[in-house]
Amino acid sequence: MKKSLLATILVTTALAATQALALPPVVAAPGARSNTNGYLGLSWTLGGSKVPAVVVGVFNTRVKADGDTEGSHLSLSVNVENGVKLQRAKLGYIKGQEDGQGEIAAGYDFSKGEPLLGLGVNLPYLGLGVDLYRNRDIAPYLDLRTQDEFDKPAAPAPNPV
Repeated sequence: MKKSLLATILVTTALAATQALALPPVVAAPGARSNTNGYLGLSWTLGGSKVPAVVVGVFNTRVKADGDTEGSHLSLSVNVENGVKLQRAKLGYIKGQEDGQGEIAAGYDFSKGEPLLGLGVNLPYLGLGVDLYRNRDIAPYLDLRTQDEFDKPAAPAPNPV
């Protein structure tokens, strides 16, 4: 019980630090907006434990006025069942619209001791995908996250004539 409480405190602190230390938005091209968003979530792997892993992540995206979105996604999964153990680390490229993106990622699964390739879809508050391993294992997953859709740039003020 103490380890679960400690894990929750550590993850919450890490998320708060990620958001507090996030760099101010990078000056994007005209008509675009940069977003750096940290999130906290829970992740279930199909065929895995019923106890979800805790996920901490950050998205760094550029969103154009028409909603076109691209950027990167870094996530760390922590297994809190039977102690606190780093489970997975992934870095991905995302592309799509502000309210939904496809993702391709590379990472490492510490519980299996091997690299992985991830394919997924990011939606507001939800991540769905599959991790593929060298030994041809496939691990579908579902993430529930605090991340909403990305912000589009503000519409330019009308120019009075």
